Amino acid sequence: MWQECNVITENHIDSDGALEPHIAMTSSIKDATEANSGGIQTFEVTKFSSIQIVAYVLSLIVTFIALYLAVSGGDVINPASRWIFGLLFFNFAVISYFAIGLVGQISKLLKQGKEAKTGARLHIYYVRLFIFAAAMPAILIAVFSAFTIGRGVQTWLSGQVASAIEATSSFGKETIQQTSDAARVDILAMASDLNAAAAQYSSSPNIYRSYLTSQTGRRGFVAAYLYNSNGAIIEKVERPTGAPAPLKPKPEDFATARAGDVYVNIDHDLIVRTLFKLNGYQDIYLQAVRLPKPEQLRLVQQAEQIVGAYRLLETRQTQLQVVFALAYLETVLLVAIGAGWLGLASATNISMPIARLASAAERVRAGDLSVQVSPDYKLGELTTLILTFNRMTTDIQNQRDAIEKSRIQAETRSAFIQALFEGVSAGIISLDADHKILAANSAAARLLDVSMPELFAKGLFEIAPEFAPIISDVTRNVGAQGHVERLTGNRTLIFDIRATYAGNDLVVTFDDISSQIA
Repeated sequence: MWQECNVITENHIDSDGALEPHIAMTSSIKDATEANSGGIQTFEVTKFSSIQIVAYVLSLIVTFIALYLAVSGGDVINPASRWIFGLLFFNFAVISYFAIGLVGQISKLLKQGKEAKTGARLHIYYVRLFIFAAAMPAILIAVFSAFTIGRGVQTWLSGQVASAIEATSSFGKETIQQTSDAARVDILAMASDLNAAAAQYSSSPNIYRSYLTSQTGRRGFVAAYLYNSNGAIIEKVERPTGAPAPLKPKPEDFATARAGDVYVNIDHDLIVRTLFKLNGYQDIYLQAVRLPKPEQLRLVQQAEQIVGAYRLLETRQTQLQVVFALAYLETVLLVAIGAGWLGLASATNISMPIARLASAAERVRAGDLSVQVSPDYKLGELTTLILTFNRMTTDIQNQRDAIEKSRIQAETRSAFIQALFEGVSAGIISLDADHKILAANSAAARLLDVSMPELFAKGLFEIAPEFAPIISDVTRNVGAQGHVERLTGNRTLIFDIRATYAGNDLVVTFDDISSQIA
């Protein structure tokens, strides 16, 4: 860590010896503010509006209602099923709008990820994870439910169920036929008795009416009417309560009766009306009315309803399966879209602080140690991580400031020493453990009558071997001193030599004292 700070420092020294990051550090408050207010480049996520949330909830409710109506069966096998299809198709359009919006948001994140915006790829990863975790169970349940319901419908429409429905239909038909046969037998017997009493019809009307009433009750009828061929009622007897309103026979009904047959009409409520011509009278027809037994009427109506529902469902089998498939498809899409939305919202709480940390770390790598990340997040662990990162950058910045201050002080001292080093008239040479020259002043080169590059290239002992005996006597605790003569040019110079250790380096000082000895 220290070495990294030193490298950054050396790479930012300008020609005047000033440190560029040091200048940038004076604006730390500004940088920190930019980091907290969005100066750190991260991805962008569009928030969902309240209208979209309400529409999504309504879409869920519509799907539930349509699926409930489809499963309940009552609204699927009658014309109201068109409303179910309408609801489902409208709901599918709304779901498509949501899906397009979600795909657009994910595409935007993918584009930001390609543009290397920090955190975008991490955000997409969390969204995919949410969608997969939520959609897969929904898809499996939908496929299983669609398969089982489809198989159930096919099973219900075939095999033993179909046989049971046919048996129910046969039961209803047989019940109606039995009722018709019984009414036919009774009206024939009643007509025979009335033909025998035809003489009283004209001579004793009151006695005849009483006889007609007796015959009507005896045969199990609730009303009896005597019609002429024009449809006019000549005589009638009705039970005081419960008798239905008289129903005028149709011309074809009279034609059947004139042919000597009994015309039987059984309506939806199983009210039996029979018509037969009385041969002992002139142009008179007997109509007898019978009501069904309550339990008989209930059973027949139930049988008709079951058979009718089965026939209609049999013709709408494909329609029913489409309703189920569409409802389950919408359920899966809604679950996937909801998971995607939840993933976008939840992943933001995780990936956004990580993205800001990554972007801030990139700025630190570039040398900006003033960056700070806002710790205003709900997850405690991420807040702790951000606070630790902020403390780390602050500590590093403080340490770098201290190092820079020390460097400046060292450079100042070095410049001062260098000035002293060059200002003395004596020669000064610093040697390492191998007697290689580490530093030398210009006076040393001048006294030895060589150039500075030649001095560093050849070394002290090659240029002035006379110095070796004195320098070799130096120890770390005790220095050495002596005089040597050296031929320089056309004259011999006498040098006063002093040698001593300064740390690990050997410092040799020498000066020309020829004039002093002379």
